[in-house]
Amino acid sequence: MRATERLLKKARRLSGLRVLHVNSCRQGGGVAEILSSLTPLMNDVGIATEWLVIDGPPEFFAFTKDLHNGLQGQPLPLDPSGVTLHREIARINARQASLADFDVVIVHDPQPLPMVEARGRQTWIWCCHIDLSEPSPNVWNYLAPTVEQYEAVVFSLK
Repeated sequence: MRATERLLKKARRLSGLRVLHVNSCRQGGGVAEILSSLTPLMNDVGIATEWLVIDGPPEFFAFTKDLHNGLQGQPLPLDPSGVTLHREIARINARQASLADFDVVIVHDPQPLPMVEARGRQTWIWCCHIDLSEPSPNVWNYLAPTVEQYEAVVFSLK
């Protein structure tokens, strides 16, 4: 059996599933490159899939860039106002996302991570595309309780 036939056979078992991918940019990053191909591929094999790009002010993206760097080991003091902003922007995006329309929500990287707090009956999966081999302890301590709310976590790196 060819690889394409195997893929289609496996996808048939997921027919009717509604999936939402969530990340923080439509272009210019590795996740955007993945989702620009993966989303139409999933739809082509019969898995109803949408892609949501979250929105927020520049201060939100500056803070989450710091989180990204902290997860990769850069020492980083966490600004309490940044933490509050991170969670509030995630809540706003979750409210606007029509989450009830989906069976599975797949969140990519730390920017939209707290959206899981708006969970309904969906299965939530966090895809981490960041090197977590030596994260800054205070950044990981901030994010870990949120990560623990996910049913599954997928790591792109060892």
